[in-house]
Amino acid sequence: MISWAKYNQAADIYIPLRTRASADLKSNPTLASGDAKVSKDGGAFANLTTLPAVTPASGIAVKVALSATELSAEFLFVQLVDQTNPKEWEDQVLLVYTYGHASARHAFDHDSATVSPANGSISSSTFAAAAITAGVLANDCITAAKIATAAIDADALAANAIGAAVIATGAITAAKFAAGAIDAAAIADSAIDAGAIADNAITAAKIATGAIDADAIADGAIDAGSIGAGAITSAKFAADAITAAAIQDGSITAAKIATGAIDADALASDAVAEIAAAIPADFVGSDRTMLQAVFDKLPLAGPIASWDALLANHTVDGSFGQRLGVIHAGTATAGGAATLTLAASASGTNDFFRSHICWLVGGTGSGQAQVCGSYIGAAKLAVFPVNWPITPDGTTKYLWLPLGSVNVGQMEINTLTAAAIATDAVTKLTAGVWNAVRATYQAANSMGELMKWLAEMTENDGGIRRLTTNALEQGPAGGGSGNVTAIDGSAPAAVALKEIMLTVIGGAVADVGASTTSFMTNLAEATTNAYVGKFVEWITGANVGHRPRVVSAFNPADTGRITVASAMDSAPANGDTFRLIASDGT
Repeated sequence: MISWAKYNQAADIYIPLRTRASADLKSNPTLASGDAKVSKDGGAFANLTTLPAVTPASGIAVKVALSATELSAEFLFVQLVDQTNPKEWEDQVLLVYTYGHASARHAFDHDSATVSPANGSISSSTFAAAAITAGVLANDCITAAKIATAAIDADALAANAIGAAVIATGAITAAKFAAGAIDAAAIADSAIDAGAIADNAITAAKIATGAIDADAIADGAIDAGSIGAGAITSAKFAADAITAAAIQDGSITAAKIATGAIDADALASDAVAEIAAAIPADFVGSDRTMLQAVFDKLPLAGPIASWDALLANHTVDGSFGQRLGVIHAGTATAGGAATLTLAASASGTNDFFRSHICWLVGGTGSGQAQVCGSYIGAAKLAVFPVNWPITPDGTTKYLWLPLGSVNVGQMEINTLTAAAIATDAVTKLTAGVWNAVRATYQAANSMGELMKWLAEMTENDGGIRRLTTNALEQGPAGGGSGNVTAIDGSAPAAVALKEIMLTVIGGAVADVGASTTSFMTNLAEATTNAYVGKFVEWITGANVGHRPRVVSAFNPADTGRITVASAMDSAPANGDTFRLIASDGT
């Protein structure tokens, strides 16, 4: 008996059995294990997975249930042989052929209402070379309705299957494509590469007016990797091909242009001349209307490139680039309250930047500016007259703008008036005079020389200015007599004053571990106990204004250590100053 079943799909086949040694069909035959066996594609016999059963019960029909696994073959040979003795029913054979799969006896699927070949059933070997030609296909035989959704996929086309010779001249027209026929899902990633498009295949005549619009190109579809090096040249564009109408407002932004995309090689040799020609002949530098006219005529990249150009590249004599040049620019390595440490490339000459303007243009403190007061070249350190409102640091970017000193001698009379001087200018001028170093101003017969003489007549004694011994004992330099041996004509008074001045001795603590009864000093006296009996009176420190203490010991060998008879209120600090006064007041 022969039957058909679908490949790899379970099926039930009904057969009758004849009574042993009779032509009659057997009613309610008995079937036991081992009675039904199967061989797949000529292989070894094995028991059926499911023992056949009389269905319906007590009838003559026997149901042979075949599993999907058993039907995963080209054909099956099923034998039914009664294992009892004597046999109850005659031997029976069932031959089953499969369909609906490439591995079945017949790949054609009998269960389908339409012709639907199995996957891979139609291959390159199915068709003879050039079997499908223009003459074989009737006009309009292939329509959208004939092709199921996604019927043509990547695996269906062999590599290089579609070549130039396969497509007749003019075969592809606008009418052949349904609206939206070519969409993103239909084209695999990287499917369109340089090798797929023949040289000069895309011409102006091939592209209909307005064929490529904004909706046809996905956002970000054209990136740097999509365009080959040197692919876009001036020859590829017809004259006036790119117009204002072709470019949507705001479509070209900084984000669309890669860093360095437009360089010197990207501009034609006459591009600069084109920009120059865009500048009106009646341009006036101070006329903002004319300046705006220039910017309106130039591409957006023009002004950007102009203002971002490096100053060092534009220093031609007499040019605006030369006029706008800065002295130095860089990033600071450190900053202080009123200082700025410049980059290593800064000048190493002292006061190189003095009287010039330091403008902070980036990083911490950006926007501040000051005139430099002094500059230490070796340390690259610029010092300013006042503190920065915001202290700069190693992230601060700066520019040095030329300013220079003002030559007061070249000013017109009455240029500097009270109204022209700021309120705090006088204070700063005064401070500049009184804080000036004396050694700088000692010209002959000057006030500086006089102040020098007066300074030399006194000395610092523990924070107190007093006349020196020479000033008391000697007359004025250059001769003449001084009345220093008498006060109001009294010689004893002068001697007493001298003794008092000489007995007041100033000193300072030189001890970080001083106690309330003992401390080391800076006194140079070499005699042991030279100051015993004198009083210690404090000039600075925590003991100022407290009762003086009597010196009970002085040890010059122990860094001039003074010991007092009674403890002080507080231990003096290192650097506190004092004076030693004679106990008898003489």
